[in-house]
Amino acid sequence: VLYNIEIQTGDEQIETLDSPVYMQIYGTTTTTPKFFLESKNPSFKKDTPSKFSISSNNVGEIERIVIGHEGLGKVNDWYLKTVKVQMLGQQQEYVVDKWLSPTQGEHRLFVELSKEKPPSPLPPPPPRNDSNDYIKYHILKSF
Repeated sequence: VLYNIEIQTGDEQIETLDSPVYMQIYGTTTTTPKFFLESKNPSFKKDTPSKFSISSNNVGEIERIVIGHEGLGKVNDWYLKTVKVQMLGQQQEYVVDKWLSPTQGEHRLFVELSKEKPPSPLPPPPPRNDSNDYIKYHILKSF
């Protein structure tokens, strides 16, 4: 199955990341192998989207992804803004807004991103007392 992936590097990025970037997609039925996002043109530049098409196994409904880099380049500081993954009519978008860096932020080179779960439904409101019940109660009590 084909995964269309768009990664937005934030405007906090100064130099273009040149470390290999990888991703792994976890779904309801299985997981992709770890794959690298490579391009003929420099990717992961300041405030620029990078697009990739990757062919891999069908994971079912996408539940989470892991994205990171190997830390093997001259520039290993990467400000990851957003990640979009499209596959078979479904799309997941993750807002990251953090450094994947050995020297900045949390000093981590990867991040795990989970699908946002819809908020839990609110519990039903308690039953309203009918104002007639209130009146009946007070009238009976007064006798």
